[in-house]
Amino acid sequence: MDGARVLPVLGMVLFLLPALWPQPVAEIATSGGDAAAGGGLSAGPVETSAAMLYVFGIWALLILVSVVMARGLARAEFIGAAQAGKTGSGAGAVRAGQED
Repeated sequence: MDGARVLPVLGMVLFLLPALWPQPVAEIATSGGDAAAGGGLSAGPVETSAAMLYVFGIWALLILVSVVMARGLARAEFIGAAQAGKTGSGAGAVRAGQED
């Protein structure tokens, strides 16, 4: 359950990560940065196509992780309801009544 709460925050951080990537020299010069220093990074600029592949890759990965987590949580809920029904606590009867 905690992973389901952390997943949106992780997704936001991963989606904002490209903002930290180095910019092309022309963009640095027009934004007032030091074009000769290259933003202080030794890596070259990232192409737009690579950035888009990253964003869509993260998007697909977040969908996959959320599906796996949802299936695991549903399975745990089902097992918990089955165990509650075996112990005779009455929770299984209430759950069965909710499905109608």
